[in-house]
Amino acid sequence: MSRDPCTACDEEFEEEDLLLVCSVCLVEHHAACYIANGIKCHACGSSATPIDPEAGKEPVEPASASGVQPASASGTGSAVQPASASGAG
Repeated sequence: MSRDPCTACDEEFEEEDLLLVCSVCLVEHHAACYIANGIKCHACGSSATPIDPEAGKEPVEPASASGVQPASASGTGSAVQPASASGAG
């Protein structure tokens, strides 16, 4: 499964990258990019607390994210996969 690059810098995610996920629109960012953008989502501009996918937290259901759905609609497992789950190799 391929994944989109970081919305802020357009660079691909590497296994060792620290990621943050917007809790509103569920877009992944490099942690450094999220912080460099004023601790806001580059895609939707939200300053809501981001999700740390390494912590295994379930994301908040997006209230109004233009049809964006969590990756795991079944409610099992984490909707956001860490970079190591990209299948690259």
